[in-house]
Amino acid sequence: MKNTHYYWLFALLCMLTLNNTRVSAQEHDPLQEFIDSLAREQAGSAIGPRRVQRADIPVDELPILDLSQSRYRNYLSRSKTLSITASVKIINGTISALSSFSGGEPLVKLSNEVTVVLDASAAIDAGNVASNVCSSAVGIYECSTLRKNGDVTAPDKGTGVAIYLDTDCCSLVNDGGDTNGTVDDGSGGILGDVNADGNVDIADAACIVSWLLEQNPPVFVQEVADYNRDGVISASDAVAIIQYVVE
Repeated sequence: MKNTHYYWLFALLCMLTLNNTRVSAQEHDPLQEFIDSLAREQAGSAIGPRRVQRADIPVDELPILDLSQSRYRNYLSRSKTLSITASVKIINGTISALSSFSGGEPLVKLSNEVTVVLDASAAIDAGNVASNVCSSAVGIYECSTLRKNGDVTAPDKGTGVAIYLDTDCCSLVNDGGDTNGTVDDGSGGILGDVNADGNVDIADAACIVSWLLEQNPPVFVQEVADYNRDGVISASDAVAIIQYVVE
């Protein structure tokens, strides 16, 4: 009888171990683990107590994150944020939240002075992004940089924030690809919404032209007028807004 008790105790322990193994497998996130491993490697490169500036890494020397690899191929993020804390180039696929993604955190969060290059073969699709100031497809923080050739989407224009820039030292370099959804410049205003009506549309393009012609429009929010983020407010910003509206 005693041996029987030991048998059932052993069987119960085996079942609990197997269950824990299954839970661990479900929580296994190879994409985040890859990014974390890069961050640990880069954190070891320092001059004295100061970290090496991630954004100083040449683009051609960035580690490549190939989403077509079997361990990343069908990567979905329905309720969690991918926190990128190491410079990387993303190619060949889409990081997506297929059904919905909402709340205070973005789908992809860049921090720790990283440079992330989104290649033309890669895209970020946040699904149904809630329209809150920090709910975005991509959030850029702590002097990080996103160089964008691929697409970044928050599906409905004017309702979701595709890219959120937290501070003045963060930067978005748009070398191509589509940004379906607005860009929040971090000042509390939506980039391109120069007449402060909550939308980016033809009226904002007209407002920029009016301001350039010194016609003093009733409302002109200068901080969000540099729509193409080239450092100056010019007719090219009005053109960029028109292109965004008609796409």
